[in-house]
This record gives sequence, structure tokens and C-alpha cells, in this order.
Amino acid sequence: MEIALKNMSNGKSPGIDGLTTEFLKFFWQDIKDLMINAFNDCIREGCLTPSMKTGLITLLPKPNKDSSKLDNWRPITLLCNDYKLLALVYANRIKMVLDKVVNSFQSAFIKGRNIHNNVRLILDMLDYQSMIETESLILFIDYFKAFDSVEHNFLFQTLEHFGFGKKFCSIIKMFYTEIYSYITVNSELTPRINVTCGIRQGCPISPKIFILCTQLLAYLILNNPNFQGIKVFDFEFRLSQFADDTVFFLKDKNMVMEALQIISIFSKASGLQLNLQKCELLPLFSCLEKEMFSIPVKHEVKYLGIKLIRDEKEREEINIMEKLNQMQKSFNHWLIRDLTIFGRNLLSKSEGISKLIYPCQSLYINPKNVKKINSVIFKFIWRNKTHYIRKSQLIKEYNLGGIKTTDFESMIGTFRIKWLKDFMANPDSIWFHIPKNIFNKVGGLDFLLRCDFEISKLPIKISEFHKQVLFHWKMIFSQNVTPHCATLWNNRVITTNRKTIFHQNWFDHKILFVRDILDSNGEILQLRDFKSKYDIECTTKEFQKTCRAIPIALIHLIKNTILSSYVQIKLPNLVIGEIKLNEKKCDNKYLNKSFKGKLYHDFNRKVKYKITETPVTSGAQLWKFIKWLVAPKIKEMQFKLINNYNPSAETL
Repeated sequence: MEIALKNMSNGKSPGIDGLTTEFLKFFWQDIKDLMINAFNDCIREGCLTPSMKTGLITLLPKPNKDSSKLDNWRPITLLCNDYKLLALVYANRIKMVLDKVVNSFQSAFIKGRNIHNNVRLILDMLDYQSMIETESLILFIDYFKAFDSVEHNFLFQTLEHFGFGKKFCSIIKMFYTEIYSYITVNSELTPRINVTCGIRQGCPISPKIFILCTQLLAYLILNNPNFQGIKVFDFEFRLSQFADDTVFFLKDKNMVMEALQIISIFSKASGLQLNLQKCELLPLFSCLEKEMFSIPVKHEVKYLGIKLIRDEKEREEINIMEKLNQMQKSFNHWLIRDLTIFGRNLLSKSEGISKLIYPCQSLYINPKNVKKINSVIFKFIWRNKTHYIRKSQLIKEYNLGGIKTTDFESMIGTFRIKWLKDFMANPDSIWFHIPKNIFNKVGGLDFLLRCDFEISKLPIKISEFHKQVLFHWKMIFSQNVTPHCATLWNNRVITTNRKTIFHQNWFDHKILFVRDILDSNGEILQLRDFKSKYDIECTTKEFQKTCRAIPIALIHLIKNTILSSYVQIKLPNLVIGEIKLNEKKCDNKYLNKSFKGKLYHDFNRKVKYKITETPVTSGAQLWKFIKWLVAPKIKEMQFKLINNYNPSAETL
């Protein structure tokens, strides 16, 4: 229970009793015995106290929706913190087994699963259309008030179905027995409303139980022999889920009716009702029909905050560049005010970068637009005037003389390597099925990253997003290329028709390096010797074509190495700086710092600041002024002085 209390967030609105989380934490040692006894009494009696049963519902408008319609308001239930503490204890117990019970198609509320995977899966299908049947569709379904309409009996039966114990199920029933709420309208409370269905948005245990319920819909879809999904590389995708946001992948338009029938069965059991007005169909290819079974066919669909469209340039324009325009308008508004450089730096994050962080993790961004966004940010910081201090200095930490300005280029690189880390940690995940099979055509992504490749010369067609991943890997990878370890495959100097070569049959027989097809004297093996050595079938044409692709100069370098000394041939480790890619130390902070070092040649250079008689390079003297309780203008002047930017006489 103490662990649960520590995990509860501070600064949250309390329930009807007015007791905050901070209050419980501060007086915990004094009240814990009383609270534990009270909780045990509730469990023994199977009934909560009146205050724990009570919820205060406040309505929040959904962003960018018509607030005159009731459907566009989200009800949030404010609950007493003693109730939330007890509910969190049992939510943590469910969380321990949730990833074992809920299949990998559901990404919400489960540690290690990512909302961006749901978006990337659909984007991969749009980017690699050639791998998919031409009549395929994606159905986006919407439930009418999903959290508020699920039947309580269905919740309890779901828990029993998944094998939760009787005592545990009885405690969950206690959380939903004779509960009631009041709605706050214009600072007044409505009469009491008995809650007989739905789960409370604001209760720690509610989302965990809800995704268990949605798992039953997944079972219906996955085990239905009549339903056909989208097959990509011999794997059939049928659905993707993030809480109640469910997507069905359909082979053709005949599957729309099949999907609706399955949903109808689930609706009768669960109480969730399909909202046909908000359901949408997205064709993966051109489609002339405007509607199918009363569901509109659209060429642009908003899913999990991202607008999905087939054209990659349009996708970037509506998701990124429109937000950039909003940023600029907001910045222009703030420039009217007399803010310090610290204030403008803070606003560049809260009013600027924050709008782009979410879409940038899933979407490709053109390098020109990356530089443009960076330019907008730094122009705002300098009020569209001369940049008196280098960008490489502003992005440093306080104790190094900077102001921790966000560098957008470094941030994009960090996001791409983060995707790479997730891929390498779970290569067999269904979310990475498409890119995995694309890169398998050149030996797999793990092998490709260790090669001295050039993106434009790869013999496969890859999406702009994956090109950007490879580009940033090449930028940050600490690779020491030596001739004797030169790979035969994906090597930028070994090409045929301006493309690197790859033979799956050779690769399967562990032929990886140029050295593997040379004899002890550094000469290319004869075809018969090559076949005998590796017990491999190979045509004369294939062998000769491969040998001719290898530059003679490279063979001579390898030959000289062989004759001069013994060297061990191995693939390089996947290392960034001195840290391996799969290590915990290789986190976002480390990646961001590494990219800054690559992008700005003087980022890691120590600068001497003459703020005393003796110049200093680091330490408390540089950042102490940040915490001074003085006017921001004085802090700004101090920052300029330590960076040799002398204010004018007027400023002084």
C-alpha cells in the first residue's frame, strides 16, 4: 500500500472529502493503521464507505470539437483519494499479469507497449502498398461513450473468464456496488445519480479492466474463420487496439459486413454500442465508392491524433507544417511582450516543441523542414534579431554556460534511434513485422546496421521514415571500417548497376565477408573450390558477377593484411560512443547529447568564461545565478556577460 501511495501523483483534484494526495503522504505514518483497518472492514463487508462510493463528475470539452454537442464532452470522475489508493493496490496486481493475458495487438495501459506502434503499423501499410492486395481496407470503429456504457456484469464475467480468483473478483465487485455520482454544473451539484453501468474515468483500476473486456472482441475477430484480414509477408493482420480505439484490417469490402456482425455480437454482450456516425473506412488504394454499409469511405482519417493519408508529402504537410504555422502565430503573439531570453526559451518548449513531439515520433519529416523548425525556434529566442551567442552554446546545460534550448535536429535523431532500439529489442513483435521482412531482404536490420552501407545504393525499396532511421544511424554509429572486415553484402563500394549486392543463399551459408571468398594467399577462390568449401549451389554467372563487383583495390588491401599479420574477422558491435545500443545507459538523454556532439563540432569543447579574475570552464559559478531571487533581466544580463556578449550602455 505504501508503494501505491508513493506512485500516486501530486497536484490532482480531490474527491468529495477534499483530502489531497499530499495530505495522505504527509500524515501516512499517523493514519495508516486506521486506513488499513477501514479498508479491511470494507473488504470483509463487501461494501465501500459512503464517501468512497461517491464521485464528482466534471465535464471537459474534447479538443477541436463542437462543444455545443453533448457527445463532445468527456466526463471525468473526481474520486476520494482513499478510494483511489485502495483501487491502485488492486490495479497494480492486475498490471502484473496484464501483458500475459492481453495479446500484443492491444497497446494501451501495458508497460513496454507504445501508442506509436499502432500508428506506425498503419503507416507501414500505406508506405508499402505494393506488398498488399489492391482491395484492402482499414476500418476505424468508434463506440458511443465506451467507458460509460460497458455493463458491470460483463466486467465481472470477464475477470472470471481470465481466471482471476473469487476473492479478487469479489473485491472488484465491491468497487462497483451501489456507487453513485454527482455532476458539477456551473459550480452546483445535480441530484445523486446511481451508476449501474460503465467504469469511472479517473479510477486507477478502470482502464485495466476495460482492456480485459476489449480482449474478448479481439478473440472474436482472431478466431473467426470467416473473417479475412490484410496479409503482408505471410502474416494476416486482423485488428489493432489502443483502449477503445479499435482498427480492423479488411481484405476487401465484403469483410465490412462480417466485421459489423462480429461487433454486433460483442455489443450485445458488453453493452458497448457502435457509433456508425464516427466510424470510417480508409482504402489502401484508390476507391470510387463514397460509402459502404452506411460507413463513409475517406481518404484522410484522424487516428490517435495523427491524420492518416496515403501521400507522404501531404501527410507531413497536414500533421507537421500546420502545427509549425500555429507555432509561428503563437511566437509572434509572445514577441510583443518584453520577455527575457529565459522566458522565450521556456515558451519555445511549451508553445512550440511540445506540439511536435508526439507526431514526430511516428512521421517522417523532410530534413529541410527539420532545419526550418529549428530556425523558427532560434529566431524566436533571439526575437528575430542577430544571434549573438552560438546555437551550440545555447543548447548546453546550465553548468556549461547554456540555457538548455531544445535542438530539434537532435530530437528527431533521438526519436529515430529510439525506434531502432525498440525494433532491436522486439524484432519478432507484430508491430515490426513489415519493416523486419523488408530488411530481411538484405540480411536483416541487425546485419545491415553493422555494414558500411549507403542508403541510396541498397537494392530494396524502403519508406522515407525507415530511410531517416538509417540516415541517423549512419550519423551516430561509432564504426571503424577496416578492409579485412569488409562485408560482401550491403557494402557501398561493392555494387552492380549502382546497387549493392545480396545473395540470400550465400548469406545462409555464413558467407558474410569479402575475405570468405578469398584463399589463404588473398586470391579469389575458383568456383569449384568455393562450392566445395561451403557446400553451396551457385551458377557460374552469379559467381563471376559477384566477384567482378568487388573493387580490385579492396582485394589488394585485404591481401596485404592477410600476408602481413593474422587478424580476426568479425562484424562491428552496435555502439554509440562507448555504449552499446541495447544498454540501458543508451537512453534518450544520452542519444540527444550524442547527436548534439555530431551536429555541432564545438558542442563538447570546453569554453573558458571570465566571470572572475581567473577564467573557469565549469562548476557552480556558472549556473548559480539561475537560482538567484533577482529580477529575470538581471539573470539575462549575467548570462550574456559570461558568454562575452556585452550589453549596451542603454541596457546597463
